[in-house]
Amino acid sequence: MREYAGNLVIDNHDQATYTTSWAPLIQRGDSRLLVFMKKLRDGISACYSAQGRWRHGYWGWQEVHHGTEHFELFLGTLWKLDPRDAGTATQFLDAAEHLGNWVPEVPAWFDWDTGLFRALHFGTERVGDGPGESLNVPDHFRCVNLALLAHAVSGEARYLELARAHGWRWAMAICDGEALPAGLQPEGPVYTLSSEADTQYHAFAGMAGA
Repeated sequence: MREYAGNLVIDNHDQATYTTSWAPLIQRGDSRLLVFMKKLRDGISACYSAQGRWRHGYWGWQEVHHGTEHFELFLGTLWKLDPRDAGTATQFLDAAEHLGNWVPEVPAWFDWDTGLFRALHFGTERVGDGPGESLNVPDHFRCVNLALLAHAVSGEARYLELARAHGWRWAMAICDGEALPAGLQPEGPVYTLSSEADTQYHAFAGMAGA
């Protein structure tokens, strides 16, 4: 807290994740840490919204691994620590409501017919449509976790339906195959990534996009 009090926002996609380790102290009654986390929450939201990097509560364009981290880890932990705080719930649901294409002005992230996400990269401004983008990878489980958290926050059944729809595709691929799938395509599981797909996947798994 002393180190970051004067510079809460450091312009990194997962800059608040370190605070999730404070949960046991907060649960013991150290409310100073919870106050700090809420200031951090609001500072990050204000900064990225003003910069235009966040639109309608989520990145305009980001890959699934890093783009989901702030919402799944930081906001998810913060909501569990204080579920009565409307500010956390509002920010979390502003992002999560895009999972199932429930905001008309935002491009569709999820294909309900296949139970798969449309791309490796998606956001509130565009969704990836280039080579290899249709591959769903284990990182898309972050979206399942977001949906389950959103169901807990809102009580809305649509989030649970999405988690089931996507989780079912993975469950069937795992149970029916002789090996663990490396990814899922609309036509079925993939057990070995192509050289191009492997390079693309490990490139974004190692570093967040701009």
